[in-house]
Amino acid sequence: MKKRLTILRKFLIVLVPIFTLFFLFLSIFASSQIKSISNTVYNQHKTQLKDNISKALDFKLEAIKNIVLGIASNSTILSSMYNEEREAIYKEISHLRNILNSESSFKNPLIQVVDANSAAYAKSWDEKAYGANVSARESVSKV
Repeated sequence: MKKRLTILRKFLIVLVPIFTLFFLFLSIFASSQIKSISNTVYNQHKTQLKDNISKALDFKLEAIKNIVLGIASNSTILSSMYNEEREAIYKEISHLRNILNSESSFKNPLIQVVDANSAAYAKSWDEKAYGANVSARESVSKV
């Protein structure tokens, strides 16, 4: 006996593979679109973070330049440089370091006085350390 397929069963036999292929292609397309969108969003956030970090660093650099200008015109440091009194310079920059540490967003700032020959004359973190050539340091050349 031969079973006769109803119209509904024939219809389902034809449509099930078509729907399966349709949903397979749809899921592949959706997956690629989701990946593309996530890459776009990631790149936008990355660019925004880079810009924010760059602005924050530029702001800090300007603040550092202003601090350096203040230290460079400090009469105690200038007269001590002229009289070659490292201990007085060390005390002054240590005092300035303590003030910066407590009154600004700089945490544990390190201050060093550099002479005209690009040699470290005094460092706020080590009274005995001086004489190192700092001309190659990018942070010194920027300021």
